[in-house]
Amino acid sequence: MKKATIIAITGGSGSGKTSVLKSIRTNFSMEEVCIISQDDYYRSRSVQKMDEAGYLNFDIPSALDLEAFEQDIQRLVEGQVIRRPAYVFNNEVQQASELVVKPAPVIVLEGLFLFTNTSLVQMIDYSIYMHAKEDLKLIRRIKRDLGQRNYDLDEILHRYQNHVMPSYATYIRHLRERVDMVINNNDSYQKGLDVLLAFITAKTRLSV
Repeated sequence: MKKATIIAITGGSGSGKTSVLKSIRTNFSMEEVCIISQDDYYRSRSVQKMDEAGYLNFDIPSALDLEAFEQDIQRLVEGQVIRRPAYVFNNEVQQASELVVKPAPVIVLEGLFLFTNTSLVQMIDYSIYMHAKEDLKLIRRIKRDLGQRNYDLDEILHRYQNHVMPSYATYIRHLRERVDMVINNNDSYQKGLDVLLAFITAKTRLSV
């Protein structure tokens, strides 16, 4: 069995990572590409750290079970199927579904903290950084958290200022100078996406 190609997509909150994943899934079958996101590896709310204002901080590496994430990637590389409950954040009305990830020739990773563990970094073959202006990222974050995660506006703004931005400065921003490709997502990311899709296409053909 040929080694799977592992592609890592990172970038700040609201930079467009999820939208790129949706485009990849639209263009490739699950037999060609599997996608695994760190969003599904958040620890239970009961063990999350709380800030001085009483808000849980999900924007630090310890908020996620990064060891389980890395172990599941290794299982995919070895040809195993991954099953785990999808994380539903703060949306109590949303029923948690089972996440099933099947191995494929191309494995796409997505998350804020893909580059915090040396052992995980060594597994990555190709790295991508999603970039967008800060005001656009904030607008996108507000729209997402209001509609999908059941947060009110005051909480969203507090988290962005006190959790998101410090984490971005510490763990993410410097990666723009280290990755293989930067995709700008201010007006449109289509050109960068086309390059990425072409790269994935080449890798899936090599696996045949």
